[in-house]
Amino acid sequence: MPQDVRELGDADPSRSLVITIYVRPRTDAPSLSEDRAQTLEDEVLSLEQFEEQFGSSDGDIDAVVDFCKGVGFDSIDPYPGRCVVHAQGTVAQCSEGFQVTLKRFDCRRGKFFGHHGDVFVPRALDGIIEAVGGLDSIGTLGRIRIEENIKEVELEEPDLPPDALPAAWPEPDDAPPDIVPPQTLAWVDPTGVSSIASQSVSVDPDATWAGPEEGGDAPVVCAEEPLKYRSEEKAGVDPFGPDYTPPRSSNDEPIPPGYHVYFPSKIARLYDFPEQFDGTGETIGIISLGGQFHSSDMDTYFRVQGITPPEIIVESIGPQYPRAASPPGPPDKTWNAQQIAEYANDLELTLDLQVAGSIAPGAKLVVFRLHPNARQPYLTALTHALHSRNRPSVVSISYGSAEATLASRPMQLANALFARASLMGISICAASGDAGSASRDFDVIRTRPTSPHVNFPASSPYVLACGGTEIETADDKIVREYAWNDLDQCRLATAGGRSREFERPGYQSKLKLPGMPSQQNEFDGRGLPDVAANASLASGYHTLLAGRWDYSGGTSASAPLWAALIARINQGLGRRVGFIHPILYQLAGTDAFRDITEGSNGFFKSGIGWDACTGHGVPVGRALFEGVKRELAKRPDRKSEDPPTETTDIAALAQQAARLARQAAHFAQFAISPLSPPIWRRPD
Repeated sequence: MPQDVRELGDADPSRSLVITIYVRPRTDAPSLSEDRAQTLEDEVLSLEQFEEQFGSSDGDIDAVVDFCKGVGFDSIDPYPGRCVVHAQGTVAQCSEGFQVTLKRFDCRRGKFFGHHGDVFVPRALDGIIEAVGGLDSIGTLGRIRIEENIKEVELEEPDLPPDALPAAWPEPDDAPPDIVPPQTLAWVDPTGVSSIASQSVSVDPDATWAGPEEGGDAPVVCAEEPLKYRSEEKAGVDPFGPDYTPPRSSNDEPIPPGYHVYFPSKIARLYDFPEQFDGTGETIGIISLGGQFHSSDMDTYFRVQGITPPEIIVESIGPQYPRAASPPGPPDKTWNAQQIAEYANDLELTLDLQVAGSIAPGAKLVVFRLHPNARQPYLTALTHALHSRNRPSVVSISYGSAEATLASRPMQLANALFARASLMGISICAASGDAGSASRDFDVIRTRPTSPHVNFPASSPYVLACGGTEIETADDKIVREYAWNDLDQCRLATAGGRSREFERPGYQSKLKLPGMPSQQNEFDGRGLPDVAANASLASGYHTLLAGRWDYSGGTSASAPLWAALIARINQGLGRRVGFIHPILYQLAGTDAFRDITEGSNGFFKSGIGWDACTGHGVPVGRALFEGVKRELAKRPDRKSEDPPTETTDIAALAQQAARLARQAAHFAQFAISPLSPPIWRRPD
């Protein structure tokens, strides 16, 4: 558990909880290591094929449903394709059903509920249930990035009455055929007064919607009205494009002297991304912990770059608790903890959308939004994303925590999930971290530790870990680029090092990886990051949030940048590259990358070839696309009856991850949680 925990007493027995029970797949998970997922030349599994082959069996699902009914749970929703059963029950029912005593706790990060000791299930379900989520609320992954004027705050989860929770787990994409699937809108306020954050609602596709009426919550139909852009109102001229500089007013964040801020489309041009592709036909998934955005911001932001705004869809997952009413402008001393935290998550999502949408505007952007203190585990967001009917081909994750703060089993369970994503041709990009080689959580980083650590999920061997750089430009070219390091100014820098949880994968077998002084043994851990891109605040990105121009950065900008580049590559290839790591490592040292040889991230220094600051370097977009195409052409077509000629080290990793996943402990979030592993047999 978190440090300085104080027990407050028993949890309210009438309090309602939403429980997620993870059920074993129909086919044993080690079969996920089939060679076709790694060699990339064969077709990947469709969502339907994957769920049919690797979903849970009807017998296992029925056994878990019967258990839930016997306990007295309500709103029991089985999803065999996702290997989960959702249910709703009281604290008293959960305590009886899983033989635990739920308690209330307090620590400096906030209040939460949880339990001591083991989680039990009936002997008949031994091996069927792999994990149980929702029995505590210790909090979620911390934000990878943080602005200088935003402090990190852990929200206290609101105590809501049982009727405040949904009657059933919302799964709009799995709705029966006779129910109209919800469509998603980001509310537009044509008056430009105050945009309403995005919401998911069922609508008439032929209607035009605007924000809710003043004082009300229901959407209203209105006449179409073209949006007025500030620059049009002032100048009547349209000087838009990647080189456009938004005018700064007193309400906007001033750019410090010496800083040079860019639009993402400009960075894509500087990295020579293939301009003939824009991600059309691809879907980029973005994981968000409670963030919301303003549609008028998005429309203006893309418009000033000369870009048609991309389609943005929000899939809300689980209970979405009420938000605090925040005043306009940036956070200041008058804001409370909840307002600051909500602004931080809004800024995170806004940055992700604006970077990905600027570079791949033809792609559909799908936000998988989980409340930051939702009772469901963060794994639910990943499961939902991988099984969404919107079918993302790339997923971008800008959240993470230092491996040293996480329990092993939840990381291994998530790693198995990333391995399964490769079978569906889904590429996963994650921010390597913004705390330099220390990679500590932000409530710890202020002590400025020197012992190197890396972040999860970037440390997973199935995740493309994206580091950060700082650029200097002249004459529309990058004249200097080095590892991002602002540790002396604001304690931020690109993260990297070696994992203490995941072994060196096969694609890194030829690398000379640096030693880790924090390693307690001879463990040969995975090195990260894999790649890098511009991330420094000093060469950061324009952002527009709530009508206010700002600038931002961090490796949570490089992750959606790489996700958008992969979407472009997918479009050009006419197929999903999926697990792209082996190809990228084959292209290392070629013109597909520009090696970064200057700078450091605290403990590690950049140098020739792969390093723990920027990986193999930054992309040279068109050369990278051609290189990927050449590498794929080298691989012989393999018929289904032909046995694989070799099994890669990644296949062995999938087997190892699957074995550990079957032993997965009870978890609530990817949080600091040394809770005891579940015991799958009740004591006699």
